Amino acid sequence: MDEHRRAPVVQVLGVGSQHGTDAVGWLAVKALQDTGFTGRFPDGLVTLSICDSPAQLPLLAAGARLVIVVDALASAGEPGTVTRLDPQALARNAAPASSHDLGTVEMLLLLEAVHDCRTLLFGIGVGTAVATPGQPTGSQLVETALEPLRAALEGCIRSAPETGGASPDSTALYPGYSTTTPQP
Repeated sequence: MDEHRRAPVVQVLGVGSQHGTDAVGWLAVKALQDTGFTGRFPDGLVTLSICDSPAQLPLLAAGARLVIVVDALASAGEPGTVTRLDPQALARNAAPASSHDLGTVEMLLLLEAVHDCRTLLFGIGVGTAVATPGQPTGSQLVETALEPLRAALEGCIRSAPETGGASPDSTALYPGYSTTTPQP
């Protein structure tokens, strides 16, 4: 990053890879870029980036006060559904990862501790983790998820204390969007 450039207040990161439905985080953030999402906010408030490894999150999030990650979510729910997940609850209910295998949730919690920022995680439902014939492609999933994701992100960003909003935990629901806390 250019040392004369100010860090964004909000960094939205599409996490994943270029393979199959794991690409939905990337594709969704690219679609947000293509539709001018950052133009809905004052210059420099929000940036959008692609992240191909949770290990890159600290570098890409450096200086941001709110980090929002968009990633694929393997679930039995309707493919293309956008779900806001609680990284703290996910960490409490998951088997611990080794220090050599930090995933997205562990990296988000590490970011909060080390970079003194708040993190949010949005998953785009991709169906089951195992590819099956007839399963929607990443592009099809993003087409379904884009408007609910845009609305949810915009609501969270506008209501965030980091951007002058009043509520860190906006629970406004949008069509195709839900919040969830995993059950133990």
